[in-house]
Amino acid sequence: MKNTLHSLLIALFVGFTFTPNSPAQYLPSGDSPDSEKARIRGGKIHIYDVKFSPDSTQVAVAGRCPIRLYDAQTGDEFFQFTEHKGSVWSVAFSPDGNMLASSGQDQTIRLRDVKTGRQIRIITAPRVWRVAFSPDGRTLASGNSDHTLHLWDVATGKPFRTLSGHTGKGKVWNVAFSPDGNMLALCGSEYHTNRSYNTIRLWDVKTGRQIRTLRITDASGFGVKDVAFSPDGRTIAGVSSSIIRLWDVKTGRQIRTLIANAPSMWSVAFSPDGKTIAGAYSAAIGLWNVNTGKLLRTFRGQGHVGRVVAFSPDGKTIASGSWRGAYLWDANTGQHLRTLIIDY
Repeated sequence: MKNTLHSLLIALFVGFTFTPNSPAQYLPSGDSPDSEKARIRGGKIHIYDVKFSPDSTQVAVAGRCPIRLYDAQTGDEFFQFTEHKGSVWSVAFSPDGNMLASSGQDQTIRLRDVKTGRQIRIITAPRVWRVAFSPDGRTLASGNSDHTLHLWDVATGKPFRTLSGHTGKGKVWNVAFSPDGNMLALCGSEYHTNRSYNTIRLWDVKTGRQIRTLRITDASGFGVKDVAFSPDGRTIAGVSSSIIRLWDVKTGRQIRTLIANAPSMWSVAFSPDGKTIAGAYSAAIGLWNVNTGKLLRTFRGQGHVGRVVAFSPDGKTIASGSWRGAYLWDANTGQHLRTLIIDY
């Protein structure tokens, strides 16, 4: 009897201690502290990116933790991708929703099959901060901290063009394709003769020719931290300090400024119908009317809720990420729907 009990205890210990980790972990949904603690333990998670799948059913979250893929309706976790070593700066779904690209501190870009979680390709790419798929899904653009834009063939993983223009010792924050895929925008900061400029540079994708530079001289040295094209491609938005600026893409003329009652904003996103724009700052998510510049609504949670923001393609949901967690909100009411991940 004593030997049997001893064997049973050893078996239980081994079972609890050495259970293998599955690449797909289905964890409890909802906002209970237990389920949130189960998602991550210890340390600052620092969410750097959140993205919806094209069909609005999934949300990818990246930061100082494994990439996590969630069901947007239930909050259930499909996969954890742990291949990157160190922080993951950026994630992007392909237009057909079948592939997920990511860039990380380990100086790689990784492509994965969304349905199976299988890693398809690794691209060695030093100093990549942001990645974005072209609308046709054939090209991947990477914005690099050396102030260059690299274009990669998705099918082969080979680079085929480098676009340069940003100069100095500034930072590169984001890269975005225009909806028709003909134009690329890169935002950041530059230093010239001891003076800082916050800039958005626009390129022609087919020719590699630089089209225009949108320069801000009255903002902080952190640079233009995010850039986004409107769904019709006519307007471009850039965020610096506590201001969202809107420009006419064709002429480069500044159309409007949207000012947040906050010290700093980090991210901007257009709604799918182009009528609303969201801005993320530490304590809240703000929504503005694009045509009038009027603040429509503010989403607030407990503590730090906003550093990055994204609309779902169906326009019903907003995802946000902060130093502390990732959250889903009802785009119409501002109601907090779900906490995907949180740091205790």
